[in-house]
Amino acid sequence: MVSMILALTRFYSDKAHRVKAAVIKAGSILHEDRVQLIEKVKRDGTFEAPNCQTMNQKLIEMTGMKQLIMRQEGDREMIASFENLVVQYVCFEPDQHKKLKSATIDWLSLDGKQYTDCEKLINDDARLFGNCTSYFDGKEIRNDLQHFENLMSISPDRVRIAYADYVSSPQSTETERTMMLKSWTEFLDVLRLVWTAADSKQSLYAEVTGIAELTRPTTQMRSDHSTQQRSLQSLNQNSNSENLQLSAYELQCKYCPKTFVFTVNNQELHLKNDWQHTPTKCDTCRDKFKNSQPCYDFQKGLCRFSSNCKYSHDDAVSSGGDSSDVWNKAPGSIETNCRDFPDCTRGDKCPFTHAGREREQNEEAIKIEKNNDFVQPQGLSGLKKK
Repeated sequence: MVSMILALTRFYSDKAHRVKAAVIKAGSILHEDRVQLIEKVKRDGTFEAPNCQTMNQKLIEMTGMKQLIMRQEGDREMIASFENLVVQYVCFEPDQHKKLKSATIDWLSLDGKQYTDCEKLINDDARLFGNCTSYFDGKEIRNDLQHFENLMSISPDRVRIAYADYVSSPQSTETERTMMLKSWTEFLDVLRLVWTAADSKQSLYAEVTGIAELTRPTTQMRSDHSTQQRSLQSLNQNSNSENLQLSAYELQCKYCPKTFVFTVNNQELHLKNDWQHTPTKCDTCRDKFKNSQPCYDFQKGLCRFSSNCKYSHDDAVSSGGDSSDVWNKAPGSIETNCRDFPDCTRGDKCPFTHAGREREQNEEAIKIEKNNDFVQPQGLSGLKKK
């Protein structure tokens, strides 16, 4: 008890007057009165000041101190009430709610994505979470499960992947239900286990593929690719930042169950060309799709993707099997609706059909006939040279 009072005086030197007042008050009243007074001090940090007669007494002559001296050996409750009253009065925080809110924000702002050491993340989390507890009268602001879920959510992606594998594996005895029943110590044991597994998997992945780190958790892939698109848009918005760090990650093919790696080189190419969408096809589906779909922009000489274009630049495919120049055909002569209509830059001169403007395309074809030695066959099927 004496050591505690000395420590308070040393570390709270600016509150030495409060230490003195609390010791005198605790020594002047009985144990039962101290227990009741402690609850009041917790609420408002105040108590009625000792009278002048009490202030002039020696500490050992006060009623409360005599009771302490006469207590039975081993009875710690009287000492605890004395110490607790002094501590509560000296350490009372008038802005406790505000400081609790600030400490909670600091804890929730902890970013574990860049941590490479599991123990360091656990220690930093414990320190920040402990600050919240200290401003909450020693009570935890989250239960163990909520605390663990938050810790897992801020862990590196590779660790989250390993945790998903751990609870979903048929060989594992753990499920989401059994995890709910664990204690905090058991939760930390699981975190250490999956962290070690994640490090091993990453090391093997780097050795096999030559890619340093796989950062995107496959468990969060979505077939509509909206998450992937937002990710690339974010990169574009921050492309001027000197501290921008790119890393390879996996994407889910939209057309088959396979996944493929979106490499750093490909990301740099997307940023350089200001492409807003991430790739949606694996190499196999890309080649298959490329060989079957013509590139209409290439037909117009407007394609800016070159060999990276996902559509075919092959003459036979682009011309529908005919190697002749499709754009030399008469307006509306191809009985296929124009892909770019109504925004087609060729207007009524386009060889593809503009639905609803067949008459105008026919009139345009007649004009061309007069100037370029064209003859019009029967109907609106188009024109051809003699």
